[in-house]
Amino acid sequence: MTEPTEQDIEKVEVMCASHAAYWAKVKQIRLSNGQLFETEGREYQVAFMHDDAPEKCYMKATGCGVSDAEILECLHGMIHGRYKQGVLYGFPNDGDMMDYSKTRWNPLIQFNRSQIGQYMTIGTKKTDAADVKRIRNANLYLRGLRMMPTADGESRQSVAATGIHVDKAVLDEVDQMEEEIIGKVRGRLSNARIDGIRGKSQIVYIGNPSDEDRGIDSLWQQSDQRYWFRKCDCGGWTCAEIEFFEDPEKCVGLYPDKLARLDNHLPTGYIRCVKCGKPVGQRRGKWIATKPENRRRHGFNWSYLTSENQDPAHVLHCFRYPPENNVGDVIRLMLGRAYSSADEKLRKEAVYSCCSNDGMPDSHNGPCAMGADNDDGKHIVIGIRTGQDRFKVIRVFVLDDVNQNRFGQMLDLIQRYRVKSCVTDLRPNADAAREFQKAAVRYGCRVYLCEYTESPLQDFNFIDQTGIVKVYRTGIFDTTHRVIVNNQIVLPRRSRLIDDFAQQCCNCVKHKEIDKRKRIVVYRYKKTGNGNDHFRNALNYFLVASMKIGRSKDTRFDVPTRDCIMDYTGVY
Repeated sequence: MTEPTEQDIEKVEVMCASHAAYWAKVKQIRLSNGQLFETEGREYQVAFMHDDAPEKCYMKATGCGVSDAEILECLHGMIHGRYKQGVLYGFPNDGDMMDYSKTRWNPLIQFNRSQIGQYMTIGTKKTDAADVKRIRNANLYLRGLRMMPTADGESRQSVAATGIHVDKAVLDEVDQMEEEIIGKVRGRLSNARIDGIRGKSQIVYIGNPSDEDRGIDSLWQQSDQRYWFRKCDCGGWTCAEIEFFEDPEKCVGLYPDKLARLDNHLPTGYIRCVKCGKPVGQRRGKWIATKPENRRRHGFNWSYLTSENQDPAHVLHCFRYPPENNVGDVIRLMLGRAYSSADEKLRKEAVYSCCSNDGMPDSHNGPCAMGADNDDGKHIVIGIRTGQDRFKVIRVFVLDDVNQNRFGQMLDLIQRYRVKSCVTDLRPNADAAREFQKAAVRYGCRVYLCEYTESPLQDFNFIDQTGIVKVYRTGIFDTTHRVIVNNQIVLPRRSRLIDDFAQQCCNCVKHKEIDKRKRIVVYRYKKTGNGNDHFRNALNYFLVASMKIGRSKDTRFDVPTRDCIMDYTGVY
């Protein structure tokens, strides 16, 4: 065997400087568990470490190795001068950050003193602490990212992401972060220059999926949605992640019992080739984008079906017979897909099933109740109570013309629909809401200003002296969910506005959390989709307001029904 020439060595160093996976393999980087970095059996990881898209999104099952791949890519970029300003690696909170620093970062340095440790600058506490490391002339920031209220209490900011500038940001476990964090982190990339190119930056989202249309699933839907396609000897290309959800029994084949018993280490299942039906391994494959038009954000979906450490037969068995009957964790943590049950998230079909053939009239005999979401563009639901826990929505509105007094328009609606009870949220626009509350009295309508609470002790608490109603937030969301699913409410017939209403009613999901301070499990509704849930809140307030009116038997209209009403500028 001949000795490598200087040209060979120089060529290897050039390759190491340009490709993080090649560098980690050649330099024999040891991971935090002490094992050497290898791509054999994890060929899919190579693309993770060589993809320089402006945004990357990983929606994955547990054990994919994404975090190891990204931290090695970040270190490689700082060592070789690609990220001259540095990298922000973010976690949901400070506790997660400290755990990562101790269990991942410190062992990584300990096992790779010559490959990584030699480039660390040991300086002051500011550049040699658990949350910041100096690597050559760049900083690696390890931060817990949480939104905190500002001094005035009117807005919130992320202190951990303030005062730093980086070229790349990685948000790990993004489903546990608040949505506003992403915008704050983007601001830290405003002066980025990757590879010396002005304005070139990268932001990476990593997460085990939780609820549909939220967190990593929402980010994934806006990506080019890449899947690992494996090539068979017959020439066929198979994606286990896609085929499994089409037909699990057809995707996963089972070896004969006799063959499976020959060796305890032999898997009992395999992925079938879509073309010939024979077993197809995962090593010969490539990532293929199924929505290439979204080329700015590269999205990667990975599951146990693309892991050589997992038996496809075991995955199929868990899908058929979920442990502890928890199919959600099987789909999320093993199959890498978001999941929300019918009890946790409304579906549009459930909302549409409540639609009648009635149009939306210009007025009504009443007595009606009104719910109004007090955002910059008022979303309003007006209806009647037809029985015990039964309701009918007469009309919905959006008042979105910023040049008009929308509370003044609401006073007109009170008269036209004989609204006797109204609930609107106190904030924002608290002063205008108070004025509206006082003005409505002369039209025979009692207005309550709503404050959501997290206390389950009382669903509704009307305080007549102050005109405030305190409402258990999770409880009222549960109520509107039940009313729609059980068809206890009648809606107007479908239209563009009712389609918006349906979408916004579905833009939230019931999410289980651990209250670390009280050490109890709590359930809260979180926004999903585009985060616009104004009509859902207006519906909540309508149901609360209807508690203060009697049942209405007379549903006749004062004027003939019209399908499209345009009485106000900015109202549809």
